[in-house]
Amino acid sequence: LQKYGEKLLTNTSQMLELIGTIVRGRSEQDSIDTDDILITTFKIVSTYLHHDGRGEVRLSDADRDLLKSLLAPLSRISTISTCPQIATLSRDLRVAIATRIRVKGMEDKEIGSDLKLSDLLRDLNDPLISSRAHAIVYLGKLVAGRHEVVTDHIDLLQSIVLDNISHHDSYIFLACVKCLSLMSWWKTSSVINCLAGEIEKTSRTTEDRVKCMEALVHVINITNELTPAYTHQVINTLLGCLHNTRDGVIRVSALSCIAEVYKYTRFTSHSYLQELLETIRNTIEYDSEILSKKAALFLLTNILQAHGRHIFYELEEELLQIYRLLKTLISTQPEMELEILSALTTLSDIVKDFIFPKTLIKHEVKILP
Repeated sequence: LQKYGEKLLTNTSQMLELIGTIVRGRSEQDSIDTDDILITTFKIVSTYLHHDGRGEVRLSDADRDLLKSLLAPLSRISTISTCPQIATLSRDLRVAIATRIRVKGMEDKEIGSDLKLSDLLRDLNDPLISSRAHAIVYLGKLVAGRHEVVTDHIDLLQSIVLDNISHHDSYIFLACVKCLSLMSWWKTSSVINCLAGEIEKTSRTTEDRVKCMEALVHVINITNELTPAYTHQVINTLLGCLHNTRDGVIRVSALSCIAEVYKYTRFTSHSYLQELLETIRNTIEYDSEILSKKAALFLLTNILQAHGRHIFYELEEELLQIYRLLKTLISTQPEMELEILSALTTLSDIVKDFIFPKTLIKHEVKILP
């Protein structure tokens, strides 16, 4: 690259054919260690994408077909490579090529007259992580403002974000998560499916999974009245994380998110009521993390507030056990006194409202014909 510079761009088709031969050959190996030729090849492809995105060189349809044929070999290389640099470059390059192909399809429809959209699409295709992440953040702002560019091309923009959400870099990943949650206004089902899938990935870091849970709650808040349609999927995902992990942070986040979701899904979550109460009881009695116990009490308080006086009909047998458990905890767990008193106060208000219901005085006025 240093020796030839822009001369690499003069014979694009032949160079891409050579690159394709090298990449496909390496992908057929059982494993790949340090490989300077492969690294240089990746940098050359990034150079082509960078110059094509800025209009300094125009790739033909045949050239883009050659780039598209590299997607499968790049995916294979990222999995078999024992060299972190090669694995990272192959993943980044695969996302950049896939994004550029989608962007080109939209540019062919002559939407480049809108400068904001053309600049955004160009940055979304940039191999540089910082530029791409900034473009995703900017896209999120357009989505939040419901800009006409977003509403007219929401399918294209969502597909680009979905391509980037698998990126290993936390900056890009978290930007994609936030952007997707805002897109739920138009694409609720696909956004919830994507976030649920990322939450269940144990390969993700704890911070990433927690951010996805927060985004899922944000989606529920945005959808509001449509929330009951996705209740089972959301609660099952959060319960799965709660029961299948030893990470205290994940358990705390899952319990807190279930508590927030329960506010919007009281009636559709009724089938989970017994399971949630059993989960609360087990967490309080057996969990070693004090924060998990506090989160369980927070969930209990939200359940009581959501049901109100109807709790006497829905939990007739369990209510006395809940009261006794709270009274026992207040003497044995002083570090959770605030959360316990909050639950007891909520329960006391419900009992008062049930025994002494508020009297409503109505004054009817009838107008005679």
